[in-house]
Amino acid sequence: MRFAYLLAGLVVLVPACTDPIPPAGPPTIWTRDSWFEGQPNDVVLAWAAGNYCPANDLTHCQSAPQAVLEVDAVRCDGCTVVNDPTHGYTGGLQTVKVIGTTAGMTAVITTDLTYLPTGETSTVSTSVPIDREIGLGAQCALVDTELLHGVIANDGDLSPVLRPCGSTRGANDAVLVFPYVSTLRGQTVFPFLADGATDLSDHPDQDVRPRSTLQFSQPPDGWWTANLQPTGPSLVDFAYFTAPSASISMQTQLTSGSAANATVAVPPAR
Repeated sequence: MRFAYLLAGLVVLVPACTDPIPPAGPPTIWTRDSWFEGQPNDVVLAWAAGNYCPANDLTHCQSAPQAVLEVDAVRCDGCTVVNDPTHGYTGGLQTVKVIGTTAGMTAVITTDLTYLPTGETSTVSTSVPIDREIGLGAQCALVDTELLHGVIANDGDLSPVLRPCGSTRGANDAVLVFPYVSTLRGQTVFPFLADGATDLSDHPDQDVRPRSTLQFSQPPDGWWTANLQPTGPSLVDFAYFTAPSASISMQTQLTSGSAANATVAVPPAR
């Protein structure tokens, strides 16, 4: 009877030890809506996977080699592949880093993939317009200086109390300057972020840069962040001036390599 009990146990356990092959979901490819000429961009390839496998290391997979994505080929028209992931395998995700070559053109990246658990293959592709930075500009706003300091001290939001620079500037008003970069495709981007506050090398927006790359004719009193929605981005860094001169000039180097300048006319206090 004891032998029969053990045998029965084995009959029960055998099916439990046989994992079904995980089915393949739809393969996908994703990247930013547009690329900047000469700048690196991430293209993410994905195919549904049941288990995560460290890149190129099946020995630590929970059920190797199941649920593994392999990249068989990468073709890039209008762009250059920086890291070639061909024949590498991951746990369902693979990032390809590419550089768009010519502004005004559209890059097309195509990849051949294999879902190793079942051997299924698929080809996925996406197209991305390539942009170029062409100029520097700034939006301008006014706010009471005491109110500005109070909001900053309490880590608050200035957005509801901002006034355009075209309105009357009071004697106690500070001037806020929101520097931006304009592009060949007509975009307005706000790429200047706090120095040292973020690892910009790993930022999802490849065009961001530290504030120190922007030079002012008059040093700002400080920097803060405001919400420009619904007409602009949700979070934008701005420089503020509590005793501004009649105009504030700025200069920076664009990612295209050319220098750009802009000047903000400060309304006189009344």
